Amino acid sequence: MELFAVHPTSGVVYLSGKFNVDEQDRYDLEILAVDRGMKLYGNNGVSSTAKLFVHVERVNEHAPVINVVTRSPMRLDKNLVYAVLTVEDLDENSNGEIDSVVIVDGD
Repeated sequence: MELFAVHPTSGVVYLSGKFNVDEQDRYDLEILAVDRGMKLYGNNGVSSTAKLFVHVERVNEHAPVINVVTRSPMRLDKNLVYAVLTVEDLDENSNGEIDSVVIVDGD
């Protein structure tokens, strides 16, 4: 299978291609392991197989959207407010939670 690969000695299975979850969200893999056994004497090693089922879920597909609710300066409790922002992320669970909002550039 071209989308997945396995390291030949550690057994770590990793993504080696790009998939589209809209086309397929489940992959059934069969993994083969062969020991070195009697290869020194021209015999084949002993092997074993295992099934690996991979279910792909949509995770963190949406970028946060920033909306400016208020633009004109107003006073609230002696502090001048220049803008009120709302930030929304349509992802589910913790992927949709806003981690931070910061000013990254300006005069």
